[in-house]
Amino acid sequence: MNVKILPIAIDLDVKNTGVFSAFYQKGTSLEKLDNKNGKVYELSKDSYTLLMNNRTAQRHQRRGIDRKQLVKRLFKLVWTEQLNLEWDKDTQQAISFLFNRRGFSFITDGYSTEYLNIVPEQVKAILMDIFDDYNGEDDLDSYLKLATEQESKISEIYNKLMQKILEFKLRKLCTDIKDDKVSTKTLKEITSYEFELLADYLANYSESLKTQKFSYTDKQGNLKELSYYHHDKYNIQEFLKRHATINDEILDTLLTDDFDIWNFNFEKFDFDKNEEKLQSQEDKDHTQAYFHHFVFAVNKIKSEMASGGRHRSQYFQEITNVLDENNHQEGYLKNFCENLHNKKYSNLSVKNLVNLVGNLSNLELKPLRKYFNDKNLIIGMSKSLQKLIATGY
Repeated sequence: MNVKILPIAIDLDVKNTGVFSAFYQKGTSLEKLDNKNGKVYELSKDSYTLLMNNRTAQRHQRRGIDRKQLVKRLFKLVWTEQLNLEWDKDTQQAISFLFNRRGFSFITDGYSTEYLNIVPEQVKAILMDIFDDYNGEDDLDSYLKLATEQESKISEIYNKLMQKILEFKLRKLCTDIKDDKVSTKTLKEITSYEFELLADYLANYSESLKTQKFSYTDKQGNLKELSYYHHDKYNIQEFLKRHATINDEILDTLLTDDFDIWNFNFEKFDFDKNEEKLQSQEDKDHTQAYFHHFVFAVNKIKSEMASGGRHRSQYFQEITNVLDENNHQEGYLKNFCENLHNKKYSNLSVKNLVNLVGNLSNLELKPLRKYFNDKNLIIGMSKSLQKLIATGY
């Protein structure tokens, strides 16, 4: 029977779509396959809209919840099966309290302490101008570790870096308006927080932004009127497009600095793709890659601290203080600590428990899932459990 085969493979992505097809007689070997075609279709920037932000945030939130649940499950396994201790309500509440204040590590969250410690002199010089307390001699890893001791300090560092990124966006907007080529949503909706960071350039126009309106034509062709300040956000783009003199004045004040190095998305940093730029001083993006890496690290640390995380050294000290305390107001915590001090949990000491909670709290979701999804899981201190606790994988 003469059978023809026509396979088609389509790889759909947000921006690119790959298509491969072939046509051949059944039984034809790959080496003799002549009639085959492959092509990648790239969508133009204006033909698609990215809708991933909310889903990405929700996915990360879900992953965080899953990780905490699996860590607590693992601790209970060690407590009951390895230590042979009773798991009662007080124990469950006390352990949940400790794990909900997760410590974090600088090394495992998408950036590298190594590259925080070998920053080029050009980068140090710029950071010295931005931060009054940075002398250029200390490595940035130590600088950030010190800053984690107080949340206000991390916020201060973050704000100054965000100011530079917003200043780049403002300069680009002013330049595009002057050249009559504005086509993006840059600074169409900025928050009061972002407005404050740009106060050096926009504060004089705050009243006008809040009281004046502009006209526009909607998609149905109807003439509409809208305030520059709408739903607690400022539309800086429309304001500057309609006030050419103000736009030129702001642009003049922004031409004195090189803001191009701040042209990046601070919430994303692909370390693998950028490592070559970090290594090669001859790469034109070498300096920008270092700033991107540093700002990304600051953003991750700030987010972690806002969610209750602490640098690991501080986290260990905090849970030590909790477990050393004898007079907690919460009954479950008081009972648990009294039992711990009275050696009712075998020979488990405060130090032992701190190390166990602290190290389990830093396990990532992937190895935890791998362990609990094992169909051959042996309850107890199996080799796989020993490896997970010892190495995190």
